[in-house]
Amino acid sequence: MADTFEERDFKIPVLCAGNDCARCSHKLKEGLEQVKGVQDARLDGATATLTLAFDPSVVSFDSLERKARELGCALAEQFGHETLTLTGLDCADCAIKLEKAVGRLPGVVWVGANFAGSKLSVEYEADKVELKQVVQIINNLGYGVEEAGPPAADEVFWRRHPKAVTMGLSGLLLLLGFITDRIGLSPPAAHILYAVSILSGGYHVARSGFYSLKMLSFDMNFLVTAAVIGAMLIGEWLDGAMVVFLFAVGTAMEAYSMERTRRVIRGLVALSPREARIRRHDYEETVGIDKIKIGDVMIVKPGEKIAMDGIVGAGASSVDQASVTGESIPVDKVP
Repeated sequence: MADTFEERDFKIPVLCAGNDCARCSHKLKEGLEQVKGVQDARLDGATATLTLAFDPSVVSFDSLERKARELGCALAEQFGHETLTLTGLDCADCAIKLEKAVGRLPGVVWVGANFAGSKLSVEYEADKVELKQVVQIINNLGYGVEEAGPPAADEVFWRRHPKAVTMGLSGLLLLLGFITDRIGLSPPAAHILYAVSILSGGYHVARSGFYSLKMLSFDMNFLVTAAVIGAMLIGEWLDGAMVVFLFAVGTAMEAYSMERTRRVIRGLVALSPREARIRRHDYEETVGIDKIKIGDVMIVKPGEKIAMDGIVGAGASSVDQASVTGESIPVDKVP
């Protein structure tokens, strides 16, 4: 009977297999082994691989996949994992909305937006969804994806700051419309200037508001869009243009302050060491921080920066934590 069992390896999401959730991994293993027809389920957290031995005449892969999803995980031959750097992410609510929108895409098993770092991490089943679909959703919501590598030094201003350009254009047209209205020229001329001001300054807002409506998530973009449309319907063109311009100014100021904060964060990250001295099997070696495993012993000598979080196992020293906690003097550390 054992000869009828088939053994297959499946990739599972990192968050299901990682050592940070051993209880969840054990739950997945036990749950699958209880399915009739499954002989064994072996989980390798280091490689995020699940090896299933099952009788295909008794249980199908589709039923095993459904069971795994009930247990909070997914099975696939291959998973893709990408971290995208975003542009235009200027509010925490926007990050939450982006998470929800990407998470609804069939085939996406996990998504996390980092507002402070302006990054989006997504894990997906490679046979069900492509990365370009994720990027398309991001673009539809009014945000951009930065290409890998440093930005070009000679990139023109309007490409680097498109919202600032549309804000300035909106303000200029608003001023011209106001002057035209006050000096007694034909009202249609002023209305046209106000309308173009609304269109130039409110394009990104209206697009985000439209997709918020599709998601039934009524955020600030949707509310501003509704208010401006209402102002135009009752003939208050000046008020509508003013709302758009002031909202664009507020958004630009928020984006500017967030970009300054992100530059500081990137500077702090750049200062952190990329390698660490690790003791394994009674000898020391220098490895990249991405090669460090939970349970490794890290050796930190006087004057060196600490590459990873950990528990002090031996020795005593004072550690400068100012970049993390803001404390003005070093803090004593003991086992």
